[in-house]
Amino acid sequence: LYMLRRDTYEQFESDNSTGDLLGYADGGLLSSLADEMLGMGTAVAAIKLGEHGLYVKTTGDAGRLAVMGRCGPDTDSLMDWLGRELLAPCYAVKAAGTTGAGDCTIAGFLTA
Repeated sequence: LYMLRRDTYEQFESDNSTGDLLGYADGGLLSSLADEMLGMGTAVAAIKLGEHGLYVKTTGDAGRLAVMGRCGPDTDSLMDWLGRELLAPCYAVKAAGTTGAGDCTIAGFLTA
């Protein structure tokens, strides 16, 4: 949001005294941000949502998914990934710290 729609980010920030903007991340906003990223050429748009998990939206163009290489779906599951929209919540755990948590989320997604 900060990178794509700075004005919206700043408005949310000024409307919220706690600094926690994830409450504004509803389905419509997430979907429209992902559509914007897909329109820029990415085949899979992933938005980290901190303690709320990960939102993912994929292109409906099989050709764009097919040329992703090793980070893309294999041939057998390619059609399952077309035009998908997913929200994966986080596991409930007692966290000792959150350093690197977002990086681990993306690494786990790419590995899977």
